[in-house]
Amino acid sequence: MRSILLNLTWLEPNSRIKGGVVQYSERLTAALARYTDNQIYALLPQDSALNLDYLESHNNCFTHKVSSYGDILSCIDRFEIDVIHTPLQFHNIICLKAPMVHTLHDLQHIHFPHFFTDKEIAFREKYYKSACIFSDRIIVGYHHVKDDLVHHYSIDPDKIDICPVGFDPPPKPDQSTFTSLKDSFHLDRPYIFYAASTWEHKNHIGLINALQIVHEKYGHKISLVFTGHRLEPVIGNLQRAIRNSKLQEYVIFTGYLQEKEMLSLLNNASLVVIPTFYEAGSYPLLEAMSFHVPVICSNVTSLPDTIKNDRFTFHPNDTGEIADKINSLLIDEKLRSENIKNARNIIESMRWDQRIEYFLESYEKAIACHKMYIRDHAFRDKVLHYESLLHDYYGNQQKQVHTLEQNLANLYNSYSWRVTKPLRVLSRLPKQLISRFSRFFDLHDPRT
Repeated sequence: MRSILLNLTWLEPNSRIKGGVVQYSERLTAALARYTDNQIYALLPQDSALNLDYLESHNNCFTHKVSSYGDILSCIDRFEIDVIHTPLQFHNIICLKAPMVHTLHDLQHIHFPHFFTDKEIAFREKYYKSACIFSDRIIVGYHHVKDDLVHHYSIDPDKIDICPVGFDPPPKPDQSTFTSLKDSFHLDRPYIFYAASTWEHKNHIGLINALQIVHEKYGHKISLVFTGHRLEPVIGNLQRAIRNSKLQEYVIFTGYLQEKEMLSLLNNASLVVIPTFYEAGSYPLLEAMSFHVPVICSNVTSLPDTIKNDRFTFHPNDTGEIADKINSLLIDEKLRSENIKNARNIIESMRWDQRIEYFLESYEKAIACHKMYIRDHAFRDKVLHYESLLHDYYGNQQKQVHTLEQNLANLYNSYSWRVTKPLRVLSRLPKQLISRFSRFFDLHDPRT
């Protein structure tokens, strides 16, 4: 039995805006609690809006809120943590006391740099790659992400573990929720559904343009319902596109909804369409399939691997093809039945109880790698750990990731950094020479 720490200290009060990364983290934590006998510790920041207390109904799962890096180190010691998993693209904390694993969800900025500012790209390039180098193991969900890491960051492929995400279907929402939503948003006709914050790569505008074709070419006066955060400046561009297409009556933006409300709208849709240009993994796709709602999606990144049938995919730039696929799924009952049957088989094969083993295997590899690393570099690690304890320069890092440069500048200018310079010099000396000095230091790690 292992003690596994899920580092969720990067979550913020409005962290739902991060979308799939938050869902991934929450559902992985739940799966580890439900389907393993390991001790699971989920660390959250003090002000996190995410409530995982329900997981404590499992005797092997515990949630703790922390406010400083010192609190985190204390938890690692107190719970005798065997491995730390940060299910985020980069490490917001650094620790040498236990092996560290992180999930690299995507390198979207490599493929679509125009969706990002120069500052965002610089941040991703620096911290994503640094996290890959530092981690004992890197978890990815799909082969295309692993290929990107090997090609763009020169990461050893043997260090990367493909751990496909699992999925346990949520319970179907009751109809009373939908009745209330139907009245609130005036849903008086059938509708197509898409759940995504209005990031540019989510391609809402492509679906709006396809809806215009569906109306004009095929005569379906069907509505389109979007849920998710409305982000500027993209939402302004979408509203202009709606006005230009004269679709104001047919396109509804609900804004962010609670999960049960979002699922209720999805469950009652005529069709779910996911037109994104890039997708690290789509929970709305899985939720539609689990609720037996017909669904079509882009033929990019993770989506074809998930839906596994090119009759239900389209090129996200081809609005004509999107419209054609929508029309076919609206009028062809046989095709709708085949879509639902295809989905049923996929969901059955994706259960978390079948996929959690991939993650456990990755953790075991990380533990083995870390023990070897500690044994080979004990003196250096001891110095680095001593320095991190002394300075606490990752304090409040979960709230202020962008202040890392200032934290490091403060560290380098501190008195304790200057007085420990001899130790850092020693750490770079040949092993034969270090052994002469090692008897003056306790270099033994009792956990190796």
